[in-house]
Amino acid sequence: MDESFLKLLEISQHQTELVDKGWQFFSTVTLAVLGVVLGADKFRTTKALRLIALGGYIVFAFGNLLAILRAQNGAIRYITLINREMVNQKLTEIVPLYDPFPLWQLVLFHVAITCTVVVIIAFAHRIHIGRSPLRKKK
Repeated sequence: MDESFLKLLEISQHQTELVDKGWQFFSTVTLAVLGVVLGADKFRTTKALRLIALGGYIVFAFGNLLAILRAQNGAIRYITLINREMVNQKLTEIVPLYDPFPLWQLVLFHVAITCTVVVIIAFAHRIHIGRSPLRKKK
């Protein structure tokens, strides 16, 4: 393996890490927003707070999706170059070719999670956490 091929591997690894960090950030913010909206009575009972959380989350999710797609697109480009170089150097017998997730799958998964969270936030006022409907009020 020559030095340019090793540099390609290094850059590809960095791009893949950027994609992973984007998903980690998305997961952390999503769980935090759900925790706040569902855990705090004020968010569940105040429509204005739910609308602010909803708008903020949608803006965040859109920006995060763009960042993930940009990083994934870069990763796909470098992985394509690596795969081509592996074929040229006849390395495919040693290491299998890597096939990254296509962008449409990432978009579909991200949008599905975002839509689910949006529905939960929108209907948070109907969710009763920690209260049994069978228990009588004092």
